[in-house]
Amino acid sequence: MSKDPAFGKLNGLEAFLENTIENELRDTTYINPSTLIESYSRLQLIYGFSRALCSENKLAKIPEAAVEALVKISNLERCFIAIFNEDNKLTPIAKYNIELGEKIEEWPVSRTLISRVVKDALPLLVVDTLKDKQFSAHHSMHLNQIRTLMCAPLGIKGAVKGIVYADSRHIADSFSYPDLLFLIAISQYVHLGLSSTKLLNSQKVLEQKPKEINSFSYEMLQLGLVGNSKKLQQTYQQLEKVSKKELPILIQGETGTGKELFAKAAHKLNPKRVNGPFVAINIAALSETIIESELFGHERGAFSGANQTRIGKLEQANEGTLFLDEVAEIPLKIQAKLLRVLETGEFERVGGTKKLYTNVRLISATNKSLEDFIKKGEFREDLYYRLKGATINIPALRERSEDIPLLVEYFLTKIATTKNFTPKALSSLQNYSWPGNIRQLLRLVEELDAICDSTEIDVLDLPSYINNIEKSSLVSANFLPLNELIAQVEYDYIQRALALAGGNNDKAIEMLGISRAKFFDRKKAYGL
Repeated sequence: MSKDPAFGKLNGLEAFLENTIENELRDTTYINPSTLIESYSRLQLIYGFSRALCSENKLAKIPEAAVEALVKISNLERCFIAIFNEDNKLTPIAKYNIELGEKIEEWPVSRTLISRVVKDALPLLVVDTLKDKQFSAHHSMHLNQIRTLMCAPLGIKGAVKGIVYADSRHIADSFSYPDLLFLIAISQYVHLGLSSTKLLNSQKVLEQKPKEINSFSYEMLQLGLVGNSKKLQQTYQQLEKVSKKELPILIQGETGTGKELFAKAAHKLNPKRVNGPFVAINIAALSETIIESELFGHERGAFSGANQTRIGKLEQANEGTLFLDEVAEIPLKIQAKLLRVLETGEFERVGGTKKLYTNVRLISATNKSLEDFIKKGEFREDLYYRLKGATINIPALRERSEDIPLLVEYFLTKIATTKNFTPKALSSLQNYSWPGNIRQLLRLVEELDAICDSTEIDVLDLPSYINNIEKSSLVSANFLPLNELIAQVEYDYIQRALALAGGNNDKAIEMLGISRAKFFDRKKAYGL
């Protein structure tokens, strides 16, 4: 197993597997036919697991199937699979030939070994406990007459969901490294199965509470739109109506509210376009020359560096949807060319003379007032009215704070973690203004999942810019406290500077005129 430099340093489990497999291959001079037959049997079982993971109705049976597979292949006497419950206590979910009571202190195994596997998130094999100096002194080994054992974690370091354990109390050398590798493979499938089950359950929760949640919420979830607030549902219902038509859509909302998600939803809700391509382009991240080439394409030799003909987004999106994000940043020269395409469907590549045709449904988005740009002469009024066949206004996260617990649960499920937020922590998140909206919330959830040791993320784990907010009940969503307003302005300016600088931090710092320390501190705080 060779390390791909593109992925950097191997993590603990990958390094363990690499060393184990290389050692096995180095020490092997002759392969016994029975070993090949056993390896083939293991591959068959693993293939069966992969098929089970693709079947929703078999996911719940994976722990039992895993134990059954271990019993068939390994020379074990006892085995079990246990996961951490809501109280952070190991609870058995499948077992063979072993009694496990409610208290882990009463389990006839080595708790020290299990704690080590959970802490290090690395598998462990003890061939002979009497000869292994590291474990021969463990009282529980002698008390329970354990001679050989192996154990593997479910999950990665800092987010271990549980363990897979197997042992033999009377025979040493019952397990080999191939046995351990098979156990590791089984543990990975069990972990994936448990994560998939949690994801399916989170999607079904909307169906299980028909009195509290209407049918729109489940439909929205299938499109990646998470929430149950009245404002979000009203926005979705409006989107659903206009998406079935062929008219252009203008999506307005603050940065990070999920404008592209709404654009993708509109594409999927249109029966004529759903099977066509969805092509997106962020105008703010490109220079004027590149914008023209990206939209219309260019012919070979059209300009310096144009070594070959390039097909533009308008051609790529033919018979589908073209999404223009940050549409207010389109240069005036290109606005005129885009208007012609919307009116006639005709255009030419940069440096070309041949007329081309495209049939696209245009969806554009902006976090700015196009009316203000028109007054300043920076946006064509005729193009504006072509773009806003229908206007969808996406509410900011602070305007639908009741959706935050559901969003947090959705993000935790997506990153497949066992961690959760306490009610007090969720309440603090709901009281914050979120200048970076959903994108900022997602980055915070990912960060806290990575740095928090406990499976429960509490108020004290939240960053100071959230904890220090003392929000008055009299303050409305339209009148923010001064520190929250400053945070929102900072977020918008840093995000715009990064876009104009093409993602170059040094250029953004120069444009903003702030110190590097302050820049990176704010960038981290706002989830940019």
